[in-house]
Amino acid sequence: MKTPAEQKEWRKQAYGFEDIDGYMDSVLDAHKWDSPLNAYMNGAASILSDAQEMIDLGDSNGARQAINVAKALIFSTRIEDRGKTDDQYATAVKVLTDLPAL
Repeated sequence: MKTPAEQKEWRKQAYGFEDIDGYMDSVLDAHKWDSPLNAYMNGAASILSDAQEMIDLGDSNGARQAINVAKALIFSTRIEDRGKTDDQYATAVKVLTDLPAL
């Protein structure tokens, strides 16, 4: 397990800043009339557009960090936000991950 100092350093390296939780809260605030799912998806799409621009400008590290921020937004959405129950989600994952019968 990482110490708080190690976690802060990891977040700076991964995202370009320490407070990803505060950033995610700001995305929800900016999209306060949307559901959390829509807010995070819109925020992720915006960040990915920024990453494309960074790639065009040759800032590969900035693009990498922006993509990590977008992934954090996407992965933070809860199963309930996707309109599925835990059982429905588990069934869908099982269907997608089971090996086909031989």
